[in-house]
Amino acid sequence: MDFVRENLLYRKGAVGVVLDSCDNVLIVQMIDYANDQWRFAGGGVEEGEKAEAALLRELKEELGSDEFEVLGKSSLVNEYDWPDEVVAHQKYGVLFRGQRQEQFLVRFWGDKSSLKVDENELKAIKWVTLDELKNYFIFPGQWEMAEKLFEELLEISV
Repeated sequence: MDFVRENLLYRKGAVGVVLDSCDNVLIVQMIDYANDQWRFAGGGVEEGEKAEAALLRELKEELGSDEFEVLGKSSLVNEYDWPDEVVAHQKYGVLFRGQRQEQFLVRFWGDKSSLKVDENELKAIKWVTLDELKNYFIFPGQWEMAEKLFEELLEISV
């Protein structure tokens, strides 16, 4: 499929820096990711939906729990382009050049054993410490954005 990247819009998204009661961070592995690729949980924002509501909906759909509480919203927006092969093979009915994600700080209050991974969306989930996170965020600019996010958001959680 032919497309001119510069003419395409970014898909709206929402992601959560999800912390447990010990401040471990939830990361997820999408089904189409390689075994060393991870990201924060979240997903797309539907037409007419608010980003915070979309995030809570995505967490419920992908993890089977509604025991998440949004504590704050980052002023930072994560905008990135997808590789050409991803742009060309989208399932949204319209082509997007990448994603523009609003980012939130979220607390998980539930029992981790109650989380049920939607195997149509996620390959795996993992709870990691802040120190371990750098080993999992390998996409270009991903770790640098995470560092900025934590600098801003962790003040909210204290």
